[in-house]
Amino acid sequence: MPEELTFFETSNISSSFNLVYETRDIRMDVTDLVKNHIYSSSVFPNNGFIVKRNNTATSQSLHSIFDPTTATGSAEGNSTPLGNLKFFSRETHTIFPPKLEVEWDDSTWNTGSLSELSSTDLERLTVYFQNMKPEYKEKSKVKFRVVGRELYPTRGFETTPAALTIKTLPSGSRTIEQGTYYSIKDAHTEDVIIPFSTGSIVSCDSSGNYFNVWMNGFQPERFYRFEIKVVSGSGVDQTSMIYDDDYEFKVVR
Repeated sequence: MPEELTFFETSNISSSFNLVYETRDIRMDVTDLVKNHIYSSSVFPNNGFIVKRNNTATSQSLHSIFDPTTATGSAEGNSTPLGNLKFFSRETHTIFPPKLEVEWDDSTWNTGSLSELSSTDLERLTVYFQNMKPEYKEKSKVKFRVVGRELYPTRGFETTPAALTIKTLPSGSRTIEQGTYYSIKDAHTEDVIIPFSTGSIVSCDSSGNYFNVWMNGFQPERFYRFEIKVVSGSGVDQTSMIYDDDYEFKVVR
């Protein structure tokens, strides 16, 4: 197996998560593992994932990876009680079975003739959704329109009232240093289904800000809630605000 071992030495076939005393679910980055399945399935066939305690050995053979009792320093082979962990399979009766999340940046930014909210506007901002429905089908793809406007617009003589003038929220970026992002939580359990990340950047077109959501990634017959995060400025002047005003919807069969 010389070729396979050479490939192993330069490839990540495991991911880790540092457990602390808390109740939130584990969210682990398994990008490298999935890439190995895709690019070298003959060396690393897709037999699913195994969840176990870590091997602390500095060098491991392929055998020690899959037989933890042979790995020096392995917590799996330690006879000392290290506490109990609960794992749930896909046949679990809980509402959140383990799942593989695929994240990508599908955002686009084209403001057309719209102007961006000023830093003063962002300090006194109200955020709301346009034409948000109470229910969506589980196999649908939905474009959500989100609007940010100044909470107390300055009075003036304009053909269009300031309260009805659409302006754009800050544009997002892959580095999450500034911009507008959305998150989706289970409305009952507060479990985060989609976190603020490079896969939840809010887009913009000539009609305003929006983002797309594929409903087939949610458990049907449950309620969910949006949160909107606006990050503006940089350095010591950077501000980050989260808007959670019961933007709730239900996914139905």
